[in-house]
Amino acid sequence: METTRTEQKSRISLPLAAGVVSVIIGVAVLFGWAFDIPVLKSIQPIWVSMKANSALGFVFFGMALVLLNLSSNIMAYRAARLCSLATGLIGALTLSEIIFDWHPGFDQWLFTEPVGAVGTSHPGLMAPATAFCLLMLAIAFEFGWNKDTTEKSCVSVTICLAVVIIAVAELLCHFLWPTDTFGLWGLTVMAVHTAMLLAMLGISLALYSWPTHISLFSPMGKMVASFAVWTILLVGSLVWNLQLHGHDTVNDALYIARANIRKDISFRKWATSHGGVYVKPTDQTPPNPYLKHPHRDLESTSGIRLTLMNPAYMLREMQNGFGDDYGSKSRITSLKPINPKNAPDPWETKILKRFEKSGENEFFEISLIEGKPYLRMMRPFLVEAGCLNCHAEQGYKIGDIRGGIGSSVPMEQILMGHRTLSTNITVAHGMIWGIGMLGLFTFYRRENLLDITAKKETAFSDTVINSLPGTFHAYEDGKRLVRWNKNLEADSGYSAAELLNKNPFDWFADKHKAVAVAAFHEISDGGETDFEADIVYKNSTIPSYLTVSHLMLGEKKFVICIGLDLTNQKKMELELIQSQKMESVGRLAGGVAHDFNNMLTIISGYAELSLLEIDASNPVAGHLKQISATAHRSADLTRQLLAFARKQTVDPKVVNLNEAITGMLKMLQRIIGENIQLIWLPAPDLWQIKIDPSQIDQILANLSVNARDAIADTGKITIETGNVTVDKESEDQIGCAAGEYVKIVMNDSGCGMDKETQSHIFEPFYTTKELGMGTGLGLATIYGAVKQNNGHISVYSEPGLGSAFSIYLPRYKEQTAVPVSKEPVTISPHGKETILLVEDEAAILRLTSTLLEKLGYTVLAAHAPGEAVAIAGKHAGEIHLLMTDVIMPEMNGSDLSKVLLPSHPDMKCLFMSGYTADIITKHGVLDNGVHFIQKPFSLPDLATKVREVFESR
Repeated sequence: METTRTEQKSRISLPLAAGVVSVIIGVAVLFGWAFDIPVLKSIQPIWVSMKANSALGFVFFGMALVLLNLSSNIMAYRAARLCSLATGLIGALTLSEIIFDWHPGFDQWLFTEPVGAVGTSHPGLMAPATAFCLLMLAIAFEFGWNKDTTEKSCVSVTICLAVVIIAVAELLCHFLWPTDTFGLWGLTVMAVHTAMLLAMLGISLALYSWPTHISLFSPMGKMVASFAVWTILLVGSLVWNLQLHGHDTVNDALYIARANIRKDISFRKWATSHGGVYVKPTDQTPPNPYLKHPHRDLESTSGIRLTLMNPAYMLREMQNGFGDDYGSKSRITSLKPINPKNAPDPWETKILKRFEKSGENEFFEISLIEGKPYLRMMRPFLVEAGCLNCHAEQGYKIGDIRGGIGSSVPMEQILMGHRTLSTNITVAHGMIWGIGMLGLFTFYRRENLLDITAKKETAFSDTVINSLPGTFHAYEDGKRLVRWNKNLEADSGYSAAELLNKNPFDWFADKHKAVAVAAFHEISDGGETDFEADIVYKNSTIPSYLTVSHLMLGEKKFVICIGLDLTNQKKMELELIQSQKMESVGRLAGGVAHDFNNMLTIISGYAELSLLEIDASNPVAGHLKQISATAHRSADLTRQLLAFARKQTVDPKVVNLNEAITGMLKMLQRIIGENIQLIWLPAPDLWQIKIDPSQIDQILANLSVNARDAIADTGKITIETGNVTVDKESEDQIGCAAGEYVKIVMNDSGCGMDKETQSHIFEPFYTTKELGMGTGLGLATIYGAVKQNNGHISVYSEPGLGSAFSIYLPRYKEQTAVPVSKEPVTISPHGKETILLVEDEAAILRLTSTLLEKLGYTVLAAHAPGEAVAIAGKHAGEIHLLMTDVIMPEMNGSDLSKVLLPSHPDMKCLFMSGYTADIITKHGVLDNGVHFIQKPFSLPDLATKVREVFESR
């Protein structure tokens, strides 16, 4: 993994560094153009300058690489692509000038390059090779910037390599043929630092674009490598042929220049050997005022006046008279001219001085004359005896370099033919390259498809094997392990090297080795068998169920073994036993709660009746109030007992969480014990929630038990509430949808949990407690209750630092919260309707009848459903309400209502019971729209509920 990270960093840092260097050099060159600093433009005076538009292209492309590598923001990617597009646009515009021979001069908009600059066919216009490479880099960037497909990345890498080849070829040409080359296609030569930058950028972008998932030795990697090699060969061949052809083109011009110079030298030697020629003085041949010769002017015997034309004068006249006829321009010059017309221009001065220092006998160079390309050649001419007749007084001696004879051959027509042939060479190479690429693609595509098919088959078999439940072993000849799945490595703790060739019987505990040997022997000739055994792994022993079978592949025999871990099954068996025990306890709790609720109904009912019949100042009234309050607290205990048994009726109410928790604090303190401090931090102005109060009890009780068990000796538990608003940005962090929530946080100072334990705590039957100490259902029940109320629960814990459970319950805004505990109400709603009361418990029947009669109702009491049917049949008046127990002999309350409703269609029904929710639900009483009152109930509760039923629609 560390190697991969290092490679990734290098793949990013190299393009980033190249981008920074490109920007710096581009800006430096633009600075050089702005302030005319030659060293920034061309490094050395005799080298070609980097054009301003080339520098601008490098700035843009460098910025593209920097933006691409510094940020993963989509805006940065877009900006990088825009910079790359600007680079490609600069290259495309220059190429269009060259291809279509139009010269809008946009390359001169930034800075103007003087005519006659070194190696420049069009001043300010970048070399065509530079323009082509900039365009190719932009295309490669577009293909490789996001590496979305392998094919695009391969195209990008190939294009980058082509750019590198062209740049390296230009560098080689610069140093191999520094004077007689005009670059590719016979135009401006690429600057040295331009070529270096292009090579660096091409390599950097190729590294960035290379697909990370492809190795060089994979079929796709081989295809890319083959593409690169083929491209290198063809581009190298193209560049070499273009340069050789350019060299031949220069040689053609050199042949013409040398012929002109030889002709001029021969003419000069002839004239020098005769000391000059006398001609008649005319306007074209006046006496030479610069010729100091005693016999310059003579008169013939016939009286004709003659003037002497010295050899240099004759040669200049001949050059001026005949040079333009052939397009070539010839010239004789001297560093010490007598005639100012023979004075050298800057180029000639430079070459003549070079002749004096180096002793060379020839020099040529391609440069511009009046904006057009010429091959300029010069040879020195030496002082001969005849020269001293006129130039002895200048101090010359025989053999001195007195001047030079030069010839300038126009290259325009020659280059036109050169470009035509260069285009043909380029097209031919392009066709050959395309055919080769197509062939390589076809070949490697087939290889790649075969490789992909093989990999898919291997991946399929691996997937099948790795998806098998449990562990998979394949033993060749039943003796050595040759194939296995990931589960075996994970479960056993052995590495692949340790597993290879492992003997099958090394896995088994000593007490089960004989069983394993017998099983392997049983399937030696075919078939299948299974058995249970303890498997000994590196750090553990696992009870397992194993299936062993015989397999023949060709002539090889294998034993296939599939093992299933029975640890969870054994654990679940124990948990099932524990769950059954809990279920029995739950049923017992439900039955006890029913009987206890009936007794509490009688106790609280008669206490309230007695309070109504005596004066409030009577000392007995205080005793009765205490009895009533105790009965209500006993009812709360019953409700908490049902919460522990998970059999309470789910009846959501709008409550204030602070009040609900405050009412539970005493019970929670009893649960956790006196050695643990319970801290209660209620938030002021807490929002309302809608939840069944018993679920609050259940949640807090289970969390308290877990916190208590996590604290070894003394410690503290903190319960805190608060209002929380979750916004869109916090959804993923908190884990619940945006909105307003009431938050409960329970912190403990216990032993804490590791990450692995935290990932399982809400799973049913998962527990870290010792066997018999917990069922693993507590937190699962809490999780279900929270989710049932559209809430969220999370835990943060670290070993040794305790745990913090956070519960988020949605805020309820529609109603005012009802108080969790209420004081007895002395004034209750009354009525005059007739109620048919059915209750099989005689004491409750008498009490409830009395309570209803105290409220003004007419009561028809029945001990059983059959008696109720008889009473209803005999009663002449209307029965307004059927109030019946749910569970009774003969028939349940729901069935009784169905029997009576046809004869009393306007009769309403109110069901009552002391049984738990799971039992009542079976009888359809808790369906929506059905009225129900839980025993025990108080007189105010009864009065309110009855009026609620009568007023309902």
